[in-house]
Amino acid sequence: MLLVGSNIGIGKSIVASVPVPLVRAAAFRDRAGGAVATVPSIEDEARRHGEWINLFLQAFFGTFGFTLLMLNGVARTSAGASVLVINVAQSGDADPGSLSGNLMVLGAECCESFYVILSRRLTQTLPAIDICAYTHGIGLVLMLPLGASSLIGFDWSSVAAGTWALVLWYGLSASIFSF
Repeated sequence: MLLVGSNIGIGKSIVASVPVPLVRAAAFRDRAGGAVATVPSIEDEARRHGEWINLFLQAFFGTFGFTLLMLNGVARTSAGASVLVINVAQSGDADPGSLSGNLMVLGAECCESFYVILSRRLTQTLPAIDICAYTHGIGLVLMLPLGASSLIGFDWSSVAAGTWALVLWYGLSASIFSF
């Protein structure tokens, strides 16, 4: 959880100079490479229809939805303001960008909750490393169209090498290293 949690602050630093879909596509590339390295035992006949649905939903909420909402949310709000209650308690002078960011962070946490619930179901029939490989592979497929569209007109020279190192860490730490 420490590795996953550290990525929120790292993600805020990254999205200051790299579009969110591009970060996700690059991070999923790293995760997919790690997923291939784990080489889950692919037994299509043995995978029940319900397992594939759970794997897709876990990838959709946990790797796709969570990270899109979290990265877009932290790009629009400060760490201190990322609790919805703070904005609700304010007397109407809250920054609309901060409110939308806070709502995105809240949505990301809801996605994470679905991810955990689905994960508990899957760990009864699949090893955790297989779940990691499948969900990150599915997440890569979900993110590719957004990542590809963010390449249009992107100025690669505007991003420091250190930021790309953070993207690499972001992609590997919450998946391959933690699993």
